[in-house]
Amino acid sequence: MDETAVSESTTGKDVMDSAVIARLIEILKTPSPNLQRKASSILEFLTIIEQHLNTILSADIESGLEAVFQQKILDDTESDMDDLELTFRSGKTCG
Repeated sequence: MDETAVSESTTGKDVMDSAVIARLIEILKTPSPNLQRKASSILEFLTIIEQHLNTILSADIESGLEAVFQQKILDDTESDMDDLELTFRSGKTCG
């Protein structure tokens, strides 16, 4: 294999890696906790490889993480509101 073929192969692999990582970050933004957990697990594994870590950081991982944390905050708030509503309906007092 000549140097040009190796270079093209590496570039193609880099493009594919970037596309997969970008898609995993998009999955982090979905409302499915199960998909988020799977995507974050794969991304965590990929961070072990320096080359992938740089790609992950350049692919705006922050926006994916913000979406996950925001959803967690909303879910927790909704759960707290449901608990409070059940407490009031049952006639129990808090504290």
